[in-house]
Amino acid sequence: MIPRAACGLLLCLSACGTLSVSDEQQLGDKFEREIRREYRFLNDDVVTAYVTKIGTDVLRTLGPQPFEYRFYVVENKEINAFAAPAWHISVHPGTILRVRTVSELAGVLADEIGHVTHRHIAQNYEKQRAASVGRQAAVIGAGILGGGAAAGAANL
Repeated sequence: MIPRAACGLLLCLSACGTLSVSDEQQLGDKFEREIRREYRFLNDDVVTAYVTKIGTDVLRTLGPQPFEYRFYVVENKEINAFAAPAWHISVHPGTILRVRTVSELAGVLADEIGHVTHRHIAQNYEKQRAASVGRQAAVIGAGILGGGAAAGAANL
């Protein structure tokens, strides 16, 4: 689950169209700042190095990437992991404690790396943008045809 503050940042950029790699890198930096405001990152070099090593081993199988990945452990009681724009992969300690083998943790990290590699966030922006334009057109059309109440209903 992506934190609320970060969701707001992602949604406000939905009208920008598909992101370039450079735009996605800048967004990743902004996302990290938002995450750091909302959550604490685990301050344990051993655990962070462990997660980074596993993530790096997964990345080696993929070949060259447009991003330099960073792996974080976010202090949160939930069992979760998430990918942020560009290169940020975060995992919660509960996930690390819950997996039974290194391979299971590698699978969790591989799933999140896949979201970054396939640029799902950039693709979702394009979908959100198209949906936003369609909704705006419906609201305007309803307002023209049916007045303010109809526009309000269409907006809902």
